[in-house]
Amino acid sequence: MDILIGVLIGGLIASIAPLTTIIADHLRWRRETKLMHLKTERDKLEQRFRETLEQLSKSMARNSYPAEMTSDIMIMLPKEISDPYLAFLEEKDKSTPQCRQAYLLIATAMKEYLGRFDRQIEALIAD
Repeated sequence: MDILIGVLIGGLIASIAPLTTIIADHLRWRRETKLMHLKTERDKLEQRFRETLEQLSKSMARNSYPAEMTSDIMIMLPKEISDPYLAFLEEKDKSTPQCRQAYLLIATAMKEYLGRFDRQIEALIAD
């Protein structure tokens, strides 16, 4: 009986190292997966923001705001970006200075949103 207990205790002690390795590898995999996901999402958003700013610039120059662009901004972009755009659309005065100010507000909101992703990525890398 003592031999059986000794074998069981030895087996438990021997299984600690592989189990620790499996847990550490899983945690590393989760962090790398999250990091890859954040980077991919950030890149997609940056591209979408760039395209939106180009469309917005052209629309402001023509003083014509297509429904397709407006719906894309309202649905596909975060609320922090769509709110300043919708506030601009509600304004009656769409003079050049107002357009520049609205463009700047929207572009700043986009940069701040991307900055949040950058901070999350940096936090994951620092761990």
